[in-house]
Amino acid sequence: VDGPDEVDRLEGPPDGERMVGVWAWVDEQEGVIRQRVFAPGIGIAEDEATGTAALRLSAMLDRAIDIRQGRDSRIVARPVVEGMVEVGGRVELDEVRAYPG
Repeated sequence: VDGPDEVDRLEGPPDGERMVGVWAWVDEQEGVIRQRVFAPGIGIAEDEATGTAALRLSAMLDRAIDIRQGRDSRIVARPVVEGMVEVGGRVELDEVRAYPG
């Protein structure tokens, strides 16, 4: 979307999407991004920190990024070699979920 304020204003996934990441540059030169990931299709209204989304976005942009996600999580990702991306960061515990299985 056009800016981080637009990401912050979202009250849920746009257009009823079942799984979507919405992001905008905070500082393109420095690689800082504001992102929120909504996944009601798998029972998660909003994911506080999504490493998989960070991996895909870094690969798509083909550059290192520093993502501010959820309320207080930070994820960094960077392409390394031959289509591989590494990811790390710190996350804010939002809730504990139990999954059957």
